[in-house]
Amino acid sequence: MAVTIVTFVIFFIVPAEPARLCAGHRADRNRSSAAGSFLGLDQPLYAQYGRYMKRLVVERSLGKSFATRQDVNQIVVRAAPVTASLVFGGALLWLLLAVPMGILSALRPRSLLDRGHHGLRHPLDHHLQPCGRPRVCLGRSSHQA
Repeated sequence: MAVTIVTFVIFFIVPAEPARLCAGHRADRNRSSAAGSFLGLDQPLYAQYGRYMKRLVVERSLGKSFATRQDVNQIVVRAAPVTASLVFGGALLWLLLAVPMGILSALRPRSLLDRGHHGLRHPLDHHLQPCGRPRVCLGRSSHQA
């Protein structure tokens, strides 16, 4: 629920003028207000959010792009393979670097590599680790010096 509210706020409340995007940049004020009315931007926010949720949950539609008027579901489907290849490629690169570095650090404790690896990893622990997850899950105690 929180994700849909944040998404709604980002795309529909932030001043981006979706009516003007829909009507075109050269549209006059009357045409722009008609586009806003067509999009339902003249309705209260709770009604707009309700229509957004209905379209998202019941119709399983992300709507139409204001700029290109294409179905957003189709845009996402076309972009998914590229996004997935970037995600999996990044994960593979991370594994190829992190696993050997971790093994070498474990084989030579307190070496320059181990201290460098710990120096890189320790500041990131606080930013990347989920809240409430004990550090012992990462293979070390939080009381370790």
